[in-house]
Amino acid sequence: MSFPTKFTTAIAVDTWDAHFRWRVGDDLHDRTIDATWRRVASAVAGVESDDAGKWEQRFVEAFQDWRIVPDARLLKWAGTGVTDIRLDSPRATLNLGAFVVRPQVSQPYFDYESFSEMAALAVRFLDDAWLTYEGKSSATAICVGVMGFADALAALGCSYVSERACDFASALGKTLSAACLESSLRLMQERGTCRLAPGTNQCKAAGDFCRAPCSVSRHPRTTAIHSQHLIGLFANNASDALDPITGSAWDMDSRWELPMRADPLDTRQMLLQQIRIRGLFQPWIDAPIDYPLVYSGDRLEPEAISACTRLASQHHLPEPRFRKSERAILSLA
Repeated sequence: MSFPTKFTTAIAVDTWDAHFRWRVGDDLHDRTIDATWRRVASAVAGVESDDAGKWEQRFVEAFQDWRIVPDARLLKWAGTGVTDIRLDSPRATLNLGAFVVRPQVSQPYFDYESFSEMAALAVRFLDDAWLTYEGKSSATAICVGVMGFADALAALGCSYVSERACDFASALGKTLSAACLESSLRLMQERGTCRLAPGTNQCKAAGDFCRAPCSVSRHPRTTAIHSQHLIGLFANNASDALDPITGSAWDMDSRWELPMRADPLDTRQMLLQQIRIRGLFQPWIDAPIDYPLVYSGDRLEPEAISACTRLASQHHLPEPRFRKSERAILSLA
């Protein structure tokens, strides 16, 4: 049994209404967010033939709980009659904060079993989306990623700048990788390998997407972590990807009622911790994690930039880029 989706922040409603709600002129087709979920799930699950209804419902339920958030292009266009959606490297994002269980009589914990199930479901969802729009796609790689890492830490009562956060990152990366690969292998058994160039054993994927032979799994790449600020706003203002929580995220009636410190942390310490967390994820993630690091304050000191560059190299990460946050970065006291 599914329940209506809950918006908990005004900015999430505004983001849905401005960017993803299907309307034609003054005619509203998506009267509720659940209508948007149903529209997207129905459009994608059509390739499931006799099982379309079953998978449509599973997709809808995952969306309603904010556990899986679909690609922005699908949210905007799937099921609207637009057929020329260019869905190169389609994305689905797992919202980590939604997997924290908060029992009334014990400590909160992260539900790894449910996370693994949703990661596998996200692979199938993206495979269905790719099959639906493959005529307009040039790549066979799919991108299952995460957001809300800092939200999950906050809900667990854990500081972003802690060893526990690092252990959490490593466990998440390993679980995500295993679940996505297993799902891709099952899809290969069910549907075969990805598209092949006629007479060859090579994918038609563009660039260097293929990092393994096509015979290994359905898709040569299944995991990628990107900054998706708009998707984060839409998902009840979830923290972006692996970033720490910023003041703007905390101001919007956060669902986690925990004591926070509003003073900016040491910029260098926070940047280095972002790199450590990415470094622990990266061995399990197929694509390079290379979106900009976020920082507070007026400027970055050259020494901090040099320290970040050295640490990124040690973790085999791309040379770091930086993005200034307009609000303070927060952490558990």
